[in-house]
Amino acid sequence: GNGNGNGSFGPPPAYCDTKLMNALTCKYMATVLPPSISTYAVCPGFCRSSLGRSVSFPFYQKIMFAPIMLLIQRSAFQGAQNIVFAAAEDKQKLQSGVMYKDGEVAKEQMDYVNELGDDLPKELFELSEELLKESEHESESENEGTSTT
Repeated sequence: GNGNGNGSFGPPPAYCDTKLMNALTCKYMATVLPPSISTYAVCPGFCRSSLGRSVSFPFYQKIMFAPIMLLIQRSAFQGAQNIVFAAAEDKQKLQSGVMYKDGEVAKEQMDYVNELGDDLPKELFELSEELLKESEHESESENEGTSTT
């Protein structure tokens, strides 16, 4: 295996799921926020970071892949340029509710998000809100039983 648990080389499924949720949330928020507020998702690309610190590879594979990774990974500075672009670009040139990569709409990713339909972003957002409220309620219940005096 390669450390992602599914026998193929690539990011772990949970990482992909969180990126998808980010794009879906961005799409949904663009429909409920006032037009004066824009929302963008950004894809910094495959950057050198400690994100894969818990992915286990045999040492010999790390040694074999290190030179390739240095060639294909972006620096943190390069990845940050996508974030700076979305924050600094003229709002009139950007589309709220979409993902940007390398200074343009991430077409492949947005095509996938759009194929999922318009109901899914709202349903996932509402589910997230519900889970957060449940978690908050559980926290409050636990705190009621403790005293700080």
